[in-house]
Amino acid sequence: MRLFGRESAHTLEVGPHRRGASFMGVQVVTIESAGVLPDGSGYDWANKLTVQLTPEEMPLATAVLMNLSALARFGQHGPERDKFVELRRQEGGLVLVTGQGGTVHAVPVKAGVLYYLLSLFCRAMARGLPSGSVAEVLTLVKTAHG
Repeated sequence: MRLFGRESAHTLEVGPHRRGASFMGVQVVTIESAGVLPDGSGYDWANKLTVQLTPEEMPLATAVLMNLSALARFGQHGPERDKFVELRRQEGGLVLVTGQGGTVHAVPVKAGVLYYLLSLFCRAMARGLPSGSVAEVLTLVKTAHG
């Protein structure tokens, strides 16, 4: 999935966690972020920032996507522990922010696109459930945050 903003863009992909062994079979979302090129002709993917959520962070991020929580911020990522991901609800959707050091990439996600982002997260988590059901993921996240 690709999300584009004026100053930054994100790509999101589902896959196994970098630790290798899966956490109960759950897959995670990896986010690659890039700022806009100085000439405005595209995004600087050659200098992208990559942050991978952990299996333990996936339900909290999904809760924000479901509008059960207003904010989820995950820090201490990367070898230097200086990367972060933040999902923050705002009027009309949410904003997905990644950063490292002084570099921050924020992209607003409108409500219509939020549906697909929620679907991506749920499909990743469903891979670890016996039923493989997105409905089961939604029920578990809602119950855990209710």
